[in-house]
Amino acid sequence: WKGRPLQNDRYLLLSLLGKGGFSEVWLAYDLDKATKVAVKFHSLVRNWRDDRKREYVKRVAREYSIMRDLDHPRVVKLYDVFEIDDDTFATVLEYCSGEDLDAVLRSRKTLPEPDARAIILQVLAGLHHLHSPNGAGPDRRAAIIHYDLKPGDILIDHNGDVKNTDFGLS
Repeated sequence: WKGRPLQNDRYLLLSLLGKGGFSEVWLAYDLDKATKVAVKFHSLVRNWRDDRKREYVKRVAREYSIMRDLDHPRVVKLYDVFEIDDDTFATVLEYCSGEDLDAVLRSRKTLPEPDARAIILQVLAGLHHLHSPNGAGPDRRAAIIHYDLKPGDILIDHNGDVKNTDFGLS
């Protein structure tokens, strides 16, 4: 993506934050809102069978549909979704500076009890929001179960603020 730094006429790619099996996450600058965001590029593998491609798109679309209605300080916000080409699309997420809990635990080995307690309480606040149905009538949001919460899905910024992310299996 380095050769195409401006995405969707709005998001200026700055640096690669991480890579997964079928995605890359970039730090970007939203020119419309004048703020940093994370742009996650989802790519289909060209030699996948059609049923596997459909399943992958279905899973990412489900994650998008879950995240678009979430608004809580302990859950990463979804801002935008756009198509790049037939095999690639992107989701634009709230940028969270800092590290994930997995990286923190690998570097520090142990956490003082007050720090661990603060992290746990914030994670639980986000999970409580997910598990609590919201709204009324046809717009009522069902409870959401994360199913795959792990230290790598818990982002911690330099202030110690925690956000839950990665709702692909929710």
